[in-house]
Amino acid sequence: MYYLETNALRAISRRLRVTPIETRRTLFTSVLAVFELISGITEGDFQLRRAFVCDVSKSKLRIDWRSPSQVIANSFGQSIAPDALAITTRRAFFVIAASNSLANAISTCEKHQPPIDMARLVAAKGRLSQVYVAARALQNGEYQSQINSEPLKTLLATAAIDSASKRRALIEEFTGDLDEKLLRDAASATLANMSALDSDPTHLLSSYDGSIDRYIQAWRWLQFESMLLQNPAGENDAPDVLHFLYVGNDATMVSSDKLSARIAAALWPERVISIPHFLRDVTPRIPDTGSTC
Repeated sequence: MYYLETNALRAISRRLRVTPIETRRTLFTSVLAVFELISGITEGDFQLRRAFVCDVSKSKLRIDWRSPSQVIANSFGQSIAPDALAITTRRAFFVIAASNSLANAISTCEKHQPPIDMARLVAAKGRLSQVYVAARALQNGEYQSQINSEPLKTLLATAAIDSASKRRALIEEFTGDLDEKLLRDAASATLANMSALDSDPTHLLSSYDGSIDRYIQAWRWLQFESMLLQNPAGENDAPDVLHFLYVGNDATMVSSDKLSARIAAALWPERVISIPHFLRDVTPRIPDTGSTC
């Protein structure tokens, strides 16, 4: 299975409709990629973005419409309702595909019952809204006790050690099995989005199915890399890492995002491939036919 991250979705969308069904069945994307594809849409770029959306819609590409919070909850055997932004994204996706202008899309959304809050997507400007921020709880865990370990204290105190050496040490020290603290952070992210559901952390931990291991590992890697190299995380790191929620344990992410490639190169190099690699090895005979939308 291949997960198409946002930049892959843009690059491959025009080929999807003519992709053999056997190959298409091995491809999927997520509500997060769709959100990034249409959020911040303007009249000026409407036709370009609509072409992407229309091609994806007509191709019948499988889309995981669960929000990041839902994916986390499901990994602990829990169910929560989709958040408002995920619902809006799904509805707006189909409206945009069928509209000839942004004004037309907004008008259709306003007449929809219940109304679709298209303005929310237009104002998002390509960033995740606060609805998704709860799923970032893993990043806010208290990692300082691990930073105080002797190997890292030595590295941080030695200014002469180059970044490559620090990254190698990072791989050696912090890419082992997931520990209970990390899982408890994930459980906390789930609890933050539940009300009447079972909220016993012990039960949640025992119910974890391992399906978001890569996401947890990616956050751990990013956090420690930032501390080792004393570089703050970039503002786009959150959505980039959230894509790992959808990859699971068996799929391969298709992406040319630099952060995803850097994390994968350290943790699971065979599980992220670049867009040119994908086009060469997975869909070598499929032409770029241009959009018909």
